[in-house]
Amino acid sequence: MVKISVTTTALRQDVYSAIRTLLVANKPTYDYGSETFTYSIVAEYGRQNASFPYIVLNPASVNVELLCLDGSAPDYMIEVQLDFYAKEQHRRVAIDAGADSVMDTIIDNQASLKSTDGLLLMQDPFDESNTTQFDDSQQVLNTKSLVIKVKVQ
Repeated sequence: MVKISVTTTALRQDVYSAIRTLLVANKPTYDYGSETFTYSIVAEYGRQNASFPYIVLNPASVNVELLCLDGSAPDYMIEVQLDFYAKEQHRRVAIDAGADSVMDTIIDNQASLKSTDGLLLMQDPFDESNTTQFDDSQQVLNTKSLVIKVKVQ
C-alpha cells in the first residue's frame, strides 16, 4: 500500500487507493441458492453491461479542521462512501453480507491502515443507509450506502 502524503493534492487519491487495494484483496461474497457471488469493486455505476453484485467506491471526501487559531495543526478527516448493488431476487441478504464483510475487513485491517497508510479509524467509523430498491434497465436491484470514516494520523 501507498504511504499517505498529507497534501490536499494527493490525499484523496492516496486514501482511495488504500481503501480500494484493501477491498480488492478482500472482496465480499454471498451465497444464493447453490452459487457463491463475489462483489466487484468499481469506480462508478455502469448502466451498460453491468454485472451484479458490485460496490461503487466513490472518491474520498476530505474535511480539514484547524486545531489552533493560527491555522496550524490541521486535522484531516476523510469519508469514503461505498454504494452496494445486488439483484433484488437475491434478497437483502446479499447487500447485508457485502456491508458486513467490508466492515469486518476494515476493522480487521486497522493496524495495517495505520502503520502502512497513516489512517486511523474514527471513533464511529461507519455510517450506513437502509437497503432500498432501485429500478434500472428492466431489472430491480437492492442498494445500500456505507460510509467509512478515517483520519490522517
